[in-house]
Amino acid sequence: MTKTEFLDTVTAQVRCKRVRPVIGEELEQHISDQAREYEREGLEAKTAEEKAVAEMGDPVEIGVELDRVHRPRMSWGIVALTGLIAVAGLFFWAVFLGGVSAGPGERVELLRYAFRQHILASLIGFPLMLVVCLADYSFLGKHAKGIALVFLLLLYGGTLLGGRQLYSGPVFFLFGGVSIHAAALIWLYLPIFGALLYVYRGGGWSAVGKLVLWGLAGILYPRMLGGQFSLALIFGLALAALFSLAVLKGWYRIRKKPVLGTFWGLVLGVPLALIVSVHLGLLPSGADSAYSYRMQRLLSFAGEGDESYQTQMAGELLDHSRLLGGSPEGMTFAVESLPGYQTDYSFTSLIAVFGIFGGVLVMTALLLLIAGIFRISLTQKNQLGVTVGCAAGLALFVQTLESILMNLGLFPPTSATLPFFSLGGTGQIVIYLLIGIALSVCRYQNILREEPRRADCGERESVFRIRLGRGVLTYERRNEPRGV
Repeated sequence: MTKTEFLDTVTAQVRCKRVRPVIGEELEQHISDQAREYEREGLEAKTAEEKAVAEMGDPVEIGVELDRVHRPRMSWGIVALTGLIAVAGLFFWAVFLGGVSAGPGERVELLRYAFRQHILASLIGFPLMLVVCLADYSFLGKHAKGIALVFLLLLYGGTLLGGRQLYSGPVFFLFGGVSIHAAALIWLYLPIFGALLYVYRGGGWSAVGKLVLWGLAGILYPRMLGGQFSLALIFGLALAALFSLAVLKGWYRIRKKPVLGTFWGLVLGVPLALIVSVHLGLLPSGADSAYSYRMQRLLSFAGEGDESYQTQMAGELLDHSRLLGGSPEGMTFAVESLPGYQTDYSFTSLIAVFGIFGGVLVMTALLLLIAGIFRISLTQKNQLGVTVGCAAGLALFVQTLESILMNLGLFPPTSATLPFFSLGGTGQIVIYLLIGIALSVCRYQNILREEPRRADCGERESVFRIRLGRGVLTYERRNEPRGV
């Protein structure tokens, strides 16, 4: 059998067309290396190649084994857990709506409308998640700069030209009868930024400077919307965490420890210095100071000033919640006295319906989902998959953490979203898209290979290993140095 016939037979057994060229390239290299060894022993070129091919073993058996290893892989556990949490969210609001149906007519009608929107978003979002999962996420790495530029232009341009602020609240894009919450879309920029981190790997301070500019472009968008300071802060922290991951992996020609120490010192030190200054009397505090409303809320959380009305109402509702089971009085209290009970304070409303134990159970399920996303992301061999998958997990984690801490009074009152439980359309669909991206990373983990860095002189590991178990072929290509 010739080398060409052997390679054609092997790759014909592999159903994933994407990985066939990679397998063929690796096997051809191995055969050529072995044939050169035989030539040095004195065999003719043709005879050496035939002997190298014969020693490879049965091409059909090799191909079947490679097909088993290198095929798209679905994380059905993540899919099932996502569906379970989504159904729990719908069930929660159905119970809540039933418990307050006899309440104030206008408020109940608004809740009923928001619930219908939430159901529609789930019916759109879950299938969309599966479609995104089937897509090859590596296009983010190939076109990261272009995708980031187009995405930012659409956000900024759409807001300037077509954004509408409804009732002095959030900004929406209006398309006929469809409204899109502008601020919720910014979380899709996090996986794009993860791809940018991958693209600039191997660079020095110039690459880091460009990444800072890309990051600032995303952080400034929530500030442009007005009333979104907290979103800009939380989103900035997520970008910082993702950037730190890339630095720790040694992707850039900079000193890791001094850079990260200085970076996080500034990120965490400025707010801490502000709070300490107020406590020491170096800065004025209280309602008569010249601080903005947002700063007043931050200072009240730090112990300077009165507690916000929302925090007081949420605390009162939690204090009277049951350990297990709902409280109709608590649901009515939430509708009548707790602003944002269906969005920002949905976790508090959840406890009013299912009790403290139900709230803990939901929180555990969300954290398990996020942990699963991080697990499949951090175990990737493809570094693009690591940053893109972790970006999706970070987006869910910071939103969940912010919402729960704020509802428990451990974070300043602000606009927060609890995935699957805060009523909304755009935010809900964005969450499904992020999970779909993470599932795509898992699906293609045994198919995509690492692209070399231009400025790297390190080693590259073979994209696959063949172990047939019966001694037919055990092939593990040695690490090879790459040139600059």
